[in-house]
This record gives sequence, C-alpha cells and structure tokens, in this order.
Amino acid sequence: MKTNQDFCSAITKQLFDIIDQQGSLLAWQKRWNSDGCNQLPIGSNGLYHGANLMLLLGAQWKTGFNSNQWLTLNQINKQGGCVKKGSKSQAVFFWKINELEEEQDGEKVTKQVPIFKIYFVFNLEQTTLKPTTYPTPEFQISVIESLINNLGVTVSHFGNSAHYSNSNDAIVLPSPERFTSKENYYATLLHELVHWTAGKNRVPRKCFNDYHSNIKARAEEELIAEIGSVLLAAHYGLKRELENHASYVQSWKTHLDEKQVMNATNKAAKAFEWLINQSGTR
Repeated sequence: MKTNQDFCSAITKQLFDIIDQQGSLLAWQKRWNSDGCNQLPIGSNGLYHGANLMLLLGAQWKTGFNSNQWLTLNQINKQGGCVKKGSKSQAVFFWKINELEEEQDGEKVTKQVPIFKIYFVFNLEQTTLKPTTYPTPEFQISVIESLINNLGVTVSHFGNSAHYSNSNDAIVLPSPERFTSKENYYATLLHELVHWTAGKNRVPRKCFNDYHSNIKARAEEELIAEIGSVLLAAHYGLKRELENHASYVQSWKTHLDEKQVMNATNKAAKAFEWLINQSGTR
C-alpha cells in the first residue's frame, strides 16, 4: 500500500469480507477465541488510533495471532529481537493536517497541508522477543453499567425497537428480558451508545444530523455505530452479536464508496476513544 486510496480500499475490503462471511461485524467476534487475539491492538504508545485499530484487529483474527502487540522493525531491533523468517509485515498509516504560513501578495496566509505517511509493523508473535501477556478482558455487566452511569446516559425501556432519540437525548431499548441473552442486550446498548456520542454535539457528525433525510448519511452513521460497538465490545470483553440488524448492513456497499467507508471507520474510532476517555474506563 502506497497511498491513502490503498488504505481506503484495504479497510473496505476487510470490513465487507467479514460481513459477507459472518453477517455482521459483531457476529465475527464470536469466533475470536479460536481464530486470534480478541484484544484491541497496541503499539509502543498504547492503543492504535483511527482505522488502524480495525486494520490490525482484522489482521489478528485473520492470521490467528495470539498477541495484540505490534512493533516496527526498529523497535524490535532496539529491544534485542529480530523478525522470524517468513514473516509478513502489516502496513499502517499516519495522517494529519499541518498548518503552514506562507506569504502571498505581501500577506501571511495559513495553508493546510495534508501529511500522509505509511509505516510497517510486525505482530510480537512474529518476533523472537518474549511475549508480554495482558489479561483478556472479562465481560462484567457492572462495568458496562458503570460506563453508562459515568457518562450520564439516559436509557429508557419500552416497545420493541432500539434507537437513540436525539430530541430527548435518550437511548430507547426493549426490556432486557425481551433479548435472547444479557450479552445481546448489552451489545445493542453499545451500538446505540455510539449513536448517542453524536447527540448534543458530543462528537459532532454531519451524517448523524442528516440521518433521516439522506440515505448515504444513514448508511455512514450505521456503519460508524457498528464499528464503534465492535471496538467497545472488544474493550469490555463482550462477544455477542447484535440482534435483528443484519438487514441494513448490505446498504453500506450500495451507498458508500471506499473513501466514505474509511471516513466512517475513523469516526467510529474517534467516538470509541471519546467514550472511554470521558468515562475513565481506559
């Protein structure tokens, strides 16, 4: 991969392949115990950011790596290790906007310059370094309830549909006993919680504002909620699928191009990071 478009294509293919095979992204998580590490990928500075989270998480599952740690060749060498023969690196990207001042017609003008860099990482399992083990998150209802309470989220129970009401700033869910399991109830709650992040300008998203008037916006917002709930589920050790939601996932292929899928992935990671930072549960 050499360009931003390459990464857009890669993340789109990864997500749609998973959906085609499993029906949804959260259904995919049920296989993680046998297929690879289900913990969010980390580097030397902690959790990866943006779409890199999903790219590396997908790589852990696809390759069956038991570690969630990823290092550059330079970092491996500095620690006295080396890469095992036959190992293939994973490309990740760094993207930001730099503001530069330049003079035009005798006046200073601020110009935004995009910076896009690619670097390559190896999973710790591909190296001779001693594995560092981290305890696998064990799902506990009290942890999710603390998340909701710490954020001050209003959750109402009635009816037979799940949604976030922006006008009332409340998540509406059917009663817990109407779900087939406690895990499915909390998986659905996490999905709606990602929608909640866009309300009241917490993590503003245009697609959320246009949700009811534009089909592309709706598809993008639903993809954000799906990816965000996958990240939250991995963070809190929840491995179940959302109920009755697979019908809309195919619309992402119809209405979103690769760049929009990439943007949705980055926005989902942003919502995820905002939630765990605000709640103090990182």
